[in-house]
Amino acid sequence: MSRRTLARGLLLLGWCTSASVSCGLLLDDFEKVEALDDAGQDSAVDGAADGDTDTDGDMDSDGDGDTDTQSDPPCECTDDTLPCCDGCYFYSLTQVHVCETTFQYQCSGDACGGLAEKSTGTRLCQGGTVECTGEITWGGWEPHDTCSGDQLCESDQSTDARCVDCAGGCLEGNCNEWIPLAGGSYMMGSDQGVENERPLHQVTLDPFEMTSTEITVAQFRRCVEQGPCDPPGNNGDCNWSVTGREDHPVNCVDWMQAGAFCEWAGGGLASEAQWEYAARSQGQNRQYPWGDEAATCVLAIMDDQNAGGDGCGNDRTWPVCSKPDGATDQGLCDMAGNVFEWVQDWYHATYDGAPVDGSAWDDGGSARVFRGGGFPDKAGLLRTRYRFSKPPTELFGHVGIRCVR
Repeated sequence: MSRRTLARGLLLLGWCTSASVSCGLLLDDFEKVEALDDAGQDSAVDGAADGDTDTDGDMDSDGDGDTDTQSDPPCECTDDTLPCCDGCYFYSLTQVHVCETTFQYQCSGDACGGLAEKSTGTRLCQGGTVECTGEITWGGWEPHDTCSGDQLCESDQSTDARCVDCAGGCLEGNCNEWIPLAGGSYMMGSDQGVENERPLHQVTLDPFEMTSTEITVAQFRRCVEQGPCDPPGNNGDCNWSVTGREDHPVNCVDWMQAGAFCEWAGGGLASEAQWEYAARSQGQNRQYPWGDEAATCVLAIMDDQNAGGDGCGNDRTWPVCSKPDGATDQGLCDMAGNVFEWVQDWYHATYDGAPVDGSAWDDGGSARVFRGGGFPDKAGLLRTRYRFSKPPTELFGHVGIRCVR
């Protein structure tokens, strides 16, 4: 048996000890590979991955001019999926990638209870005791780390995955960090903007925390599954039932649904004063979360005609925090663009008579406020002081949720 075949077998045995899958099927798969190796028919001979052995002797059945060295099925390892890709094997049955040189193991898909970490920076709390990653060695399977509680499995392009604390705690299974914001006083509104941004007035806030990103479809889905939340709308620009948008902001939710989610997550909707203070990096005099530089698709998901129009050319939302350069100094992503965010306050035409203690202006009205701008909106609507409102029962494809506590 070749070294490569033995390594594959060890990988599969390690998989059987770390995930709830059929070990019989995995071992059958290994035995087929072993049989090919023992017969001198390694799958690299089938470089075209068409099931036929390459017979012309040049080991290049796909005609690309290079000798075929990878296994059949073809390697799907790239710089975006594993830190080592100079000889990688992909097992479609188990969705496992393994690198020939180091035999590193990296789980994906349903591995580790569906909460595994690829090398792309996605951060998921484990919500239980789970092996984060490990390594196949000649001694067998050696787990590197076990995540539990408010930990997440995290990796980057150069290191193996490891368990680290989710700063601020986990938000119902996902690491949407609660970013702490120091209390303080600032001048809210504007003396130069549109009328509903006036008058400029001082507000003093206590410390609070805000979710680092807009609430995602995946996070909202947990609330629906557990009962407190009703499903969002499901038409037009709504993300709810669109495959591949679990990490996009949930949209098409009305004000009541937004509040119900935040209450279930242990917080509530921000007051307008809290929201603007956070968007201005703790009350600094800024036009946008990042400063006064004009809003473009380099910094926000928006309508930028130089980048293809709505949604930076995609005419939809993007995964949360896709534009990290547009974050606040404290690390709050998408405070401008992607989707507007409902806040607690009823809408008033000016700030005359507004609370000065940072609390919500909750004395009644016909419309609730949302802030921040969305993917179909131009730069002016992404300003930190811009205010918009609609009746609390209405829902929109460019309005979503962010929570405070």
